[in-house]
Formats: sequence, structure tokens, C-alpha cells
Amino acid sequence: MMPDSPWVDATGSLTGKSTSPGDVQFLSSKPDRDMIIAGLAGFGLWASNDGGSNWRGLGISGNSDAIINGVVTVVYDPDHPKVFWESGIYFGAAVFRTDDNGVTTKQLGDITHTDSVSIDFTDPDRQTLLAGPHEKSRLLFLSRDGGQNWDEIGDNLPEKSGFSSWPLVLDSQTFLVGCSNQIARSVDGGATWDVVSTSGGAGRPLQTADGSIYWTAESDSGVMKSTDQGQTWNRVVGANLLHGQTLLELPDGRLASLNNNYVLVSPDGGETWKVASAPFPFPPHGLVYSRYQKAFYVYTDSQELQIPARSIVRYDWDYETQ
Repeated sequence: MMPDSPWVDATGSLTGKSTSPGDVQFLSSKPDRDMIIAGLAGFGLWASNDGGSNWRGLGISGNSDAIINGVVTVVYDPDHPKVFWESGIYFGAAVFRTDDNGVTTKQLGDITHTDSVSIDFTDPDRQTLLAGPHEKSRLLFLSRDGGQNWDEIGDNLPEKSGFSSWPLVLDSQTFLVGCSNQIARSVDGGATWDVVSTSGGAGRPLQTADGSIYWTAESDSGVMKSTDQGQTWNRVVGANLLHGQTLLELPDGRLASLNNNYVLVSPDGGETWKVASAPFPFPPHGLVYSRYQKAFYVYTDSQELQIPARSIVRYDWDYETQ
């Protein structure tokens, strides 16, 4: 039976705020607490602890470096709940870190215009980072000192690579990079690379709790999966079933994604999908799920100078009963 509960406005106190064209560019749900984080065009990170009614600015303490980029990625430290990294494009510096849940944000190095950052979580000191620039081929930045300094290593990537925007650090020597139309792998810290898949590598990869890696393919042409740290890949979702590069893991291990009209949920690693929401009220820019609010959230990039109502909407969906 088709779900019939409504999508409701979660823009809350962000409504009417002045912003650069593009307004709500990013949304994420912090995995360890009731906290939704939004990225506003040119105006940094904002957080809500009540499901989207009230929002407060992050990184606005007197000791913070201001985030003014267009937010693309937030990466949470799995072992230190107060630590996360942000990366973004266009305005100002690209990569920031917080050690206090966003109260204070600090710029890492001087690279700019970066879609994503990935961190070596096998190292307790978090020293190895990879950053993937926006819409650049064979350009990739490596840091061995926690992001203070960066070396450009993209020349080592395979020739004819697409945009090298989506790196994934598995350990200090084992890296994957999504290059739009292929996935490259290195086992020597980025000195040499092998193409391990000629599909996938579009958008940020998803690492699930069982160690699998999922990676969407360009132009809605499916999803690739690896169960051996990226050495081999198999297609688990066919073309034109999902829309865009949004793929996430729900608290119970199921996958969630979206097509043009609905949230979709898969209980079997992407083999089958079931509609899990009412129709979207607008074409969504992305999808997140909050285990604390037990709700899906989607958002739209409206290109307005003031954030309209219903830029962020929520759909109540309890993963424990659905």
C-alpha cells in the first residue's frame, strides 16, 4: 500500500534568512545524537536539535575560522562523537575540522574548491587525509599531518580519468578514488593506481557496517558494490532505478535512496526496493535519515536570495516498525 502521511516543513527558523543563490545546499544527520546539520550557500553550517523547528549557527565562536564555502561533504569521526570534518566549493577555504560538535571550526591548510575529504580512521591520530577537488580530472590532494599541509598527487592517477572528486581512504596506504566513470585503487599511498572498475565512482561512496562499499554510477546507471576493500566490484542496482548519487544505510542495515518521486528502501543490499514515502513535494537535492527523529529529510536548492518555507521537509518513518 502506498504511504499516505504527508511531508511537512522542517525549514523552521531558517525561513527568510538571507543567503547566496543556492540557499540550502547540504543536509546531514549526525549519527550519534539528535542533530540535523544544514549547509547554507556562503553562510556555513547550521544545526537543529528538534527536528527542524529551530536552527543555530555552527562555527561562530570567537575562536572559529568562518566556513563560507558551499558545503558539499561532512564526515563524522566514528570513535570521537564531537569530531567532524567539512569540505566545500567556491568561496574561501575548502576543508575544516571541529573537535567540539561544531562550536569551534578550524581551517585545515589552504586548499580550495573541494568536493570531498576522506580520513584514515585506522590511525588514532587521524593524520592521513585525501581531498578531491570540484570538477577537476587527475587532481588530488594528500595530507600526512592531519590537513595542515597538502601535496598534489593527481598526476599519478590513470590517464583518461574523469573528475577525481571522491576519494576514500581505507588505511594509510590503501586509497580509492571515484573518477566519475571509473574507480581507481592504490596500495602504496597514491604513488601508483589501478583501475578496478569501469563503472561507479560518481558521488560519495557508502561504507556500510558490514564492511561493504557501495558506489553509484554516473548518469543514473546503477550502483556498484565491493566486499573486499575495493579490489573487485559487482553491479547490484541496474540503470534508471535510482536517481542521483544519494545512497545511505539505515540504522537496521537496510539501504535507502530515492528516485524522481519517492524514497526507496532495500532490505537486501540493493537487489529489491520498496516505496517508503509519499511523493516528494519538489525535486530533492538529497536525502538523509535521522534515527532520533525517526524521519527522512529532503531539501531543495531553490537559487533564491532568501530561504523559502519548505526548503527542507521531513517524512516520519520509523525504521523499527516499517
